Amino acid sequence: MVFAKLEGWVMPMMFCRSLNKPVSSLTSNAIMLLSMGYVRKAYEIIKEMEEVGMKPDSVTCNTLIAYFCNSGDLALALRVMKRMIKDGLVPTTATYRALLHACCLNGKTKGAMKLFTDMSSISMIPPNTITYNILIESLCKNNEVKVALSLMEDIQANGVKPDTTTYNALFKGMKEKNMLEDGLIQMDSKIQHACHPDSINMQIPSEWLSAVGELEKLKSFVQRNKLSEPTEPAIISIIGSERLHQLSLEQPRGDLHTPMDVAVQVLVPLDVSSLLI
Repeated sequence: MVFAKLEGWVMPMMFCRSLNKPVSSLTSNAIMLLSMGYVRKAYEIIKEMEEVGMKPDSVTCNTLIAYFCNSGDLALALRVMKRMIKDGLVPTTATYRALLHACCLNGKTKGAMKLFTDMSSISMIPPNTITYNILIESLCKNNEVKVALSLMEDIQANGVKPDTTTYNALFKGMKEKNMLEDGLIQMDSKIQHACHPDSINMQIPSEWLSAVGELEKLKSFVQRNKLSEPTEPAIISIIGSERLHQLSLEQPRGDLHTPMDVAVQVLVPLDVSSLLI
């Protein structure tokens, strides 16, 4: 009997019946159990129904995967995905995104990369900016910065536009690995993609260039990114208060008295208005 092992599941099944849901309806019962928190029980019901020739539909599978990912049960989520594809069902973009995020949270970047490949080659779902960001952030955190950089080539090839989250993750990873040349390339790439900078997006490369003494490149980077408001808080957030203090100590005595005087000389020596959007 299909429901022979439902001991202890009386309440959820009675609840299904009270809503006039037929217990033979796989999708309604499984999703009802999921909504009540009976995740594993719903999965076992599906397994039993499969034994008598009933297969879950895409809605049920996508829902199961999302719940397993959220509850931290990655192994079960991947098992459902494998069975789903085998049965010819199509996972959604959100399903792949949930699995990618779960893999990355568990440090399984290789598994995430395989899912990413399957997403476009098997399920024919084109990746978007959010998908790339999940992978790039995880790869950079796991010191696989070169692999993350290779995804930037895919981004361009697929016509996807990177955003501030993309570049923030890359800049953090490249700075940690001291990959300055690659960093300079991505700084140019950010400008080419017209990616409007945020405070983190400006601060990481600016502090990096300042720390390694590349003040001319720092000046060029800030000017090309067009600071919306070159005020004291903005400049301090870009260079960093400690570095500003250090720069002020390096200057000869004269007209420069404060770190902010130095910042203005370093960043905007010619025309402050050139930094305005």
